[in-house]
Amino acid sequence: MRAYSTDLRQKIVMAYESGEGTLDDMASIFEVDRRTVSRLLHRSRQGLGLSPKPLGGGYPAILDEKGLDLLRQRVAQQPDATLEGLAAYLKKRARVEMHLSTVCRVLQKLGLPRKKKPGGCRAGRGRPAGFPPSGRAAGSTPLHLHRRNRLSFGDDQSLRACGARRTWSARACRAITDEGSL
Repeated sequence: MRAYSTDLRQKIVMAYESGEGTLDDMASIFEVDRRTVSRLLHRSRQGLGLSPKPLGGGYPAILDEKGLDLLRQRVAQQPDATLEGLAAYLKKRARVEMHLSTVCRVLQKLGLPRKKKPGGCRAGRGRPAGFPPSGRAAGSTPLHLHRRNRLSFGDDQSLRACGARRTWSARACRAITDEGSL
């Protein structure tokens, strides 16, 4: 959650000190918690100022400037290096063990390109040789569906007799339909 602005903090303190209401009234008017109003008044009376405290914490960076320079040089020398390769290089040269996602974030921070996949499976390209095309099993042919609008309206009976598949010859279909009409 973001800190309340200094302007809002000053308005809360000024409204309370001018006698516009109680702590609960100020909290409901400015839509803050009662304890927030109490803390702001305490800080104002102690002369500590109403500006928000700086946010702290977080983990220190794993790579120092030397490590970042090593990474920049490696990407300049070998732009197609994978994340795994860069992580291994940093482990060997900078003596820093990093997860692949950390290497990726460092590259993004430096504005450097990253390669996600090894050479056989380049990102953004087609499937590698030896793999079937996507969506079909190996060796299968695409499914051809017969559209109804290619048939004349008089063929309804033969469709029922032979089915929609084109496995029988036209002569066999006619023979079946002729026998059925007798």
